[in-house]
Amino acid sequence: MSATGTEESISLYYKEGSSDKEYHVQLVRAIKETAVPATGLDWVVTYQYGRRGSTLRPKTKHESPVSFAEAKTVYDSMVKKQLAEGYTTGADGTPFAWDGKSWRNKRGAAAAAKSHIRGRTRLLS
Repeated sequence: MSATGTEESISLYYKEGSSDKEYHVQLVRAIKETAVPATGLDWVVTYQYGRRGSTLRPKTKHESPVSFAEAKTVYDSMVKKQLAEGYTTGADGTPFAWDGKSWRNKRGAAAAAKSHIRGRTRLLS
């Protein structure tokens, strides 16, 4: 990992029942006025969240810029936490689960899997 690092961003979505939320996280270089480039403290983690279609609430994880390594750690842990809570990268926000025995997905993954398997079987015949 480079000491200078690279900017990253991700958009996550959650939809279940009446809940329909979005969560956006960015790892970005701070604006020049707040950054301290000589010390390497020029990274911030920003995020926005809220109900889809409404005004999102913007937040910054740090009061002042931090090193890339610290910002990357915070960014990764925020993304990991949201994924663990059921957020997905797909805009439909439908979580996919595999129990080792059957396909479960509100979008019909079972039918898609059967179709895929049938297609592969035809190719092997």
